[in-house]
Amino acid sequence: MAAAGCYPTSILLPTIPLCAPDWCRPSSIIADSLSGVSGAGRKAETDYLFCECNESLRPYAVPKHRHLSEIEQEWDWRPAGQ
Repeated sequence: MAAAGCYPTSILLPTIPLCAPDWCRPSSIIADSLSGVSGAGRKAETDYLFCECNESLRPYAVPKHRHLSEIEQEWDWRPAGQ
């Protein structure tokens, strides 16, 4: 098992306690996570320049984010058959 990164951690910390007692289903959760300019990586592309992305939002990796498998791994905490 791998340790979750920043996006998975920001989603898992508030949702695991809600899902553990069956108060909600993970499939009903909508996560709206935002990353600052420094989280855009180190690509030398116009879209990632501070002056282009400062004070703005844009979708990233929709509909399946690369960290979704880490999040799903941690939500799947129940023993088989329960």
